[in-house]
Amino acid sequence: MISASAGIRALLQCASPPTRAGPEDSVDHCKFRTSFGGALFCQDPAYLEGFCRFHHEALLQGDINELGVINEHLSDQERRREINFHGIRIPATRYLDERE
Repeated sequence: MISASAGIRALLQCASPPTRAGPEDSVDHCKFRTSFGGALFCQDPAYLEGFCRFHHEALLQGDINELGVINEHLSDQERRREINFHGIRIPATRYLDERE
């Protein structure tokens, strides 16, 4: 019978080390993800720390954190919308499901 610690050691030895993303895996746009649909990123070019200039300034002001989450203490709704919708193009038409 294998002890729990020996089993963990064996798993760690078998696991491949994590790899770093190479230049081919990098993105050239801001890493801020809007809550509009949850899948849209700001399309402004990355500036510092993965954010565009606008979102990096919001980070420095404490309006967002390093993960791009809007500060829950930011109560100004206009500022929240400004941060959330900066750098995205909102579709002009509504999505309609053609299935019936």
